[in-house]
Amino acid sequence: MVSFLLSAASLAQNPSGVVEGRILDENSRPIENANVAIANSNYGTNTDTNGKFIIVDIPVGRHALEITFVGYQSLRREIDVRAGQTSTNTYTLTRSVIEFGASEVTAPKARIVSVSKLDVSIRETPITAQRINAELIEQRAAEDLGAAVKNVTGVRPINRYGGFQTFRIRGFNNFVLLNDEVRDERHNISTSAPSSNLANIERVEVVKGPASVLFGHSALGGIINLVRKEPTFDKRSNYSISSGSYNTVRTQVGAGGPVTDKLRYRVDFGTTRVDGFRNFGTETQNGSLTLHYTPSASDRLELSIGGNNDMYDTDTGIPVLDDGSFPARLEVTTRFNDPSDFLGHERFDTQLKYQRQMSENVRLSNHLSYYDDDIDYLSTEFLKYNATLDSLTRGFPFYFNHETKPLQNQLELSYNFNAGQTSNKLLVGYGLSILDRKTYRGEISGAGKFATVSVVDP
Repeated sequence: MVSFLLSAASLAQNPSGVVEGRILDENSRPIENANVAIANSNYGTNTDTNGKFIIVDIPVGRHALEITFVGYQSLRREIDVRAGQTSTNTYTLTRSVIEFGASEVTAPKARIVSVSKLDVSIRETPITAQRINAELIEQRAAEDLGAAVKNVTGVRPINRYGGFQTFRIRGFNNFVLLNDEVRDERHNISTSAPSSNLANIERVEVVKGPASVLFGHSALGGIINLVRKEPTFDKRSNYSISSGSYNTVRTQVGAGGPVTDKLRYRVDFGTTRVDGFRNFGTETQNGSLTLHYTPSASDRLELSIGGNNDMYDTDTGIPVLDDGSFPARLEVTTRFNDPSDFLGHERFDTQLKYQRQMSENVRLSNHLSYYDDDIDYLSTEFLKYNATLDSLTRGFPFYFNHETKPLQNQLELSYNFNAGQTSNKLLVGYGLSILDRKTYRGEISGAGKFATVSVVDP
């Protein structure tokens, strides 16, 4: 597959480098929340409590670094960004004569890199894309992927049988789900699949419209990409526990930072428990470990390992009468499935990514991945009222087990060049996918196979 991508953004150039440093006052004390930005660009950040900052993925070349903070004189310094290298400096700000004044702080624009394969902001991306970051996911208390994207225009999440999810993008049922740019083939085989909690997710990226040129078959409606939290250059940790209606309890814990000057890590774990409006429970457990190793300025190795163990009470729904109504004594919050009905989902996945900056304009990357996904399902498939409408019969219990084990590898070579005022990226890639998929179905027997239960207390 050969793709030719164009962008009019003057800063959409690869390769890139890193700028980091520390901001101090005249007494060598760190300045927190100082604004540090690359002039005339979308690249910027704020200093932490130690006055430290880091800006990544800056295009190579000469740039102006601007540092501002209320009550201090602004500072502007020329910097030289080199491919695959980190520039480190300490800067000192001097107090202004006027202590208080108006200050305009422009936040860096949200950037969406992995889905578009162009290192530009969302506004400059030549596709319709949207991004839901971890802060927004937490504010919405989104317990799974469907809840995270339900407010994205043109995207409709659909829940089935209590735990299965699928998505309709711009009216199309054909879409591709990615995990850190790796295809999750379950939705293309069975149309729907379970989704675990989002404790280890940094952001969700959504591309609307056909995207098969970049991500292969079935991407007619669009792309949904889950991006895990990555290791950071400074030490960070987080812990949260929340509760809500329907016995909802969520916990998240994570930590990361440098191990050595070349090795960084990030570890996350989360659990969710909720009974739901119709009293069918969900329990999810999700964890991941990510390591970044940079043996040299031109080489980078990324290893990620993750897994989840989730259980759901399946839900067949509520049968209606011929006129579309319910029997008078029936409560719509009642679940009528057999107590033994369940959906279990276990998954283990690992990814290994290597990136080599061969020259200022040429980059080679290889992405190897494998996951073992196991779905176990047993559920009543049909409910029917009796003649007096005071009871119903459970029917057609159905059991299956899906085992999906794909091995995938993606090799890419990119070349960046300018033609006038336009930055261009030539991308040549080769993808290999070996899919091992097994499905087992079982016959159900026993006294409860066609049990009749009360509509009041099943």
